[in-house]
Amino acid sequence: MLQNPPQGPKFAADGLKHLADQIGDALRREKQPQLAVAPVSIDNAQPTTTSWPPHGRTGRPRVQAMLDEIMSLEGGLSNNQYDPGGLTNYGIRQQTLDAWHNLSGNPGLVGIPESVRDLTIGQARALMRKIFYDHYQLRRIKDYNVAHHIFDTLINTSTDYARDMIYGAIDDVMRRQSLYDEHHAPLTDLPSGGVGPQGKDRINWLVDHGFKTAFQDALVDRRRAHAEEQKNYDKLGGLLPRIERFRPPNHPPEGWYE
Repeated sequence: MLQNPPQGPKFAADGLKHLADQIGDALRREKQPQLAVAPVSIDNAQPTTTSWPPHGRTGRPRVQAMLDEIMSLEGGLSNNQYDPGGLTNYGIRQQTLDAWHNLSGNPGLVGIPESVRDLTIGQARALMRKIFYDHYQLRRIKDYNVAHHIFDTLINTSTDYARDMIYGAIDDVMRRQSLYDEHHAPLTDLPSGGVGPQGKDRINWLVDHGFKTAFQDALVDRRRAHAEEQKNYDKLGGLLPRIERFRPPNHPPEGWYE
């Protein structure tokens, strides 16, 4: 059963923050010992968690299937003058990479270059997984499509705006479906960015109770609305189609576990 936090959610944006500050601040303050891995040489290798696969399950980790699709959309080196992300390679922005290097330690990854121009696709995949999927513990979101959607949202948007869209979509579904009552109160664990434990629990609850499509639609709608507010969004031809890819119906690939 979900917790019963006080009423009165707030989904107001904190204002535009530098993506590097968001990632750096979040990674400094939140610890995830269960995700720590021994340093490895990164080229084609990927970091792994210690808790998967479950006994008796076979196949690829689902994050790898998600990364396959994300990489097919991101492409290689880009410095589009209309993209607020700036210089990007395989979906990793230079400011994201700078924030990574400014942290002390960076357990689990070694050999990451200073410039995104020098990133290999294997290094970019490893960074995406570590910074977004592992850090926000997206493995705790049970449904493949929903976890993939949130993963893509975090990669494609600054983490504070991603938080507002994810929690806003939860609130949209809860209100439209009249699900708020004494047992399912609005959430109060709004993190500085991304999605927190209560948010993941509520998303799983919505999926388990038949509201997966409603949540996916609500998150697509919020992502579209945010994109259309951005200056020159119409000059980024792949942005809206990328968002709409998550509009149901969609189906996970076969052969993954977790």
